[in-house]
Amino acid sequence: MLGRLCAFTLFICISSAFATKTDEDKPLKEKATQKAKVSQAINSTSSNNADACQPRNCIPITITKSKVSANAAGVFSSFLAEGTMTESVTPNPNHIIYEYGLRFSVTQPGKITKVGLRLPKAGTYRITIWDVAIKRTIIQQYMPQITDNVQSWSNFLAGLPLIPNKEYFISIISDNWNDAYPKIGTTVNYPIVRGSVKILAFAYASQPTLTAAPRYPDMEDNTESISGFVDFGFTEN
Repeated sequence: MLGRLCAFTLFICISSAFATKTDEDKPLKEKATQKAKVSQAINSTSSNNADACQPRNCIPITITKSKVSANAAGVFSSFLAEGTMTESVTPNPNHIIYEYGLRFSVTQPGKITKVGLRLPKAGTYRITIWDVAIKRTIIQQYMPQITDNVQSWSNFLAGLPLIPNKEYFISIISDNWNDAYPKIGTTVNYPIVRGSVKILAFAYASQPTLTAAPRYPDMEDNTESISGFVDFGFTEN
């Protein structure tokens, strides 16, 4: 009887250990499923209202140091580094919210390999890529900025392919931003060309809340300043 009891106890322990191992493997399986969903998201275009990206159903972007990303210079960051613009932080005591960013195109086939942002306040921000012709979102994700007013970069999923001469828009939604003004004169001259990327305009749209559905920024301001800053790296095929 004692032998049977010991054998039964051993069986229970082995079964329990096996169950624990199965639970530990679960995140790996979920991660594989999550990767498949990311791939589907890149290849699909959805409407503004149907594609409202909330933290509970957005796949977070993690900051990495991929070789591809490291070699893709930030388009807007490179422009600011030339020193032709004066930067300032815009006080926003009423916490007005805007969705804003840059309309752009590329002259060679390639892909976005990283996205970046630099805002006065650290936090997690939603970045959206738009198809300008139909004013619909291509993809959107949340991205963290770790430190106040310090540039952050993240891999943009597996890389979003861009078609030459097609117009895109990259936007960010926030209640805080920097401004860049021309040091000489009062006009920002477009297009701003960096390699095979052309920044065609800055534009914005007001938003009621930080979690509101994406709204295409249709108020273009090509003469005074550029706010943000949202950025991306592009690599030719």
